Amino acid sequence: LQERSSCGNNVTDESLPVIVSNKIGESRRVALGAAVFNQAPSTFLDEIRSLFEALLKARQNKWKRERAVDESMDVDDEEEADQNCEADELLLSEEGQLYQSLSTLGWLSNQFQTPFREALHSVMMEAIKSLIAGDFETEGMLDQTLEWKSQVLVPWVYSVVGAEVYECEQWAAQLEYAASECFVHVRMNELFDLVTEYPESLPAVRELQLALDRTGRISIFVRPSIV
Repeated sequence: LQERSSCGNNVTDESLPVIVSNKIGESRRVALGAAVFNQAPSTFLDEIRSLFEALLKARQNKWKRERAVDESMDVDDEEEADQNCEADELLLSEEGQLYQSLSTLGWLSNQFQTPFREALHSVMMEAIKSLIAGDFETEGMLDQTLEWKSQVLVPWVYSVVGAEVYECEQWAAQLEYAASECFVHVRMNELFDLVTEYPESLPAVRELQLALDRTGRISIFVRPSIV
């Protein structure tokens, strides 16, 4: 007897007792989830989304501090940053256990999938807007956007969903595409300024075209596909 999962893992006779045990565990997880979500307040998923947003923002704040902050970012003043640092570190100190618990319960791939992706989109759009909005003359803004994606977004998503899911669901490609779409969205909202400030805005126009080529989209009404 041999089966293969969607991600290529083999199942042999020797592993059958483990499979049976896992099925029993799955039944218990389903029962627990039903009990929790039946009793949860109507704002529960909104609160989960807010938690994911806070965790990603804490990662971003930590990244800013460790890099001594790129001047093109929208940075808090030093006093406010110091006040937020302790809160961020406290929040991040518990995230590993949180993600492990969500994985064990199976909630991230089901009940929490939507608030997770919505939080990801919200913070990503806010961060990219903060990074590039209004700066039409600086070269390399698209590269900076993709660098932020690689150094903040990718490690966070990897830690939340786990290595196997990250690879199986092709999250690297999803994030690359979504970051480019967010870049396009921000620049399309500035299209009037890009035109009126031409030719000074030429660097931004060229990078907008590059981002459009990456996504294959030209409509300002298309929301990034991460949600």
